[in-house]
Amino acid sequence: MSWKSLAEIAPRLSEAEVRFEKRRRLIGLWLGPLLFAAAVFASPLQNVTPVGMRTLGIFLWTVTWWVCEPIPIPATSLACLAMLALCGILPVEAAFSPWSNWICIFLLGACVIGHAMSVHGLTRRIAYSMASSRLVGGDPWRVLVAFGLASALMSCMLS
Repeated sequence: MSWKSLAEIAPRLSEAEVRFEKRRRLIGLWLGPLLFAAAVFASPLQNVTPVGMRTLGIFLWTVTWWVCEPIPIPATSLACLAMLALCGILPVEAAFSPWSNWICIFLLGACVIGHAMSVHGLTRRIAYSMASSRLVGGDPWRVLVAFGLASALMSCMLS
């Protein structure tokens, strides 16, 4: 579900697939900035301002890194926002304001908590304790109701 480094996915891949992944990530790592530089320093397109060409360069860099994945996709997205501010396209407040919405922060926090629960096995321990509780008592219908209620309660807060 999350981005994995080449060392993490290499055991499941053939040698040809590993070579392809290495080549794809290396080419993408250099191609993104090259496309950005080409868009910024090349002669502008007809009726496009220099700000528009810088924006096009950031777009090309971001899409290239999304496709080739030399760094994780979320890091590429945040780098894109930083580039909008660094290149003078938007002020810092305007570049990062979509992320300052409380819903985005809430969902990010919920995903972090959910991932931490999964990594440390809290979800498994909750399931085991529910299944072995006296209230459930081994009755299949009670197990179903308990897990349904727990799922509904947790999905209100976590991803």
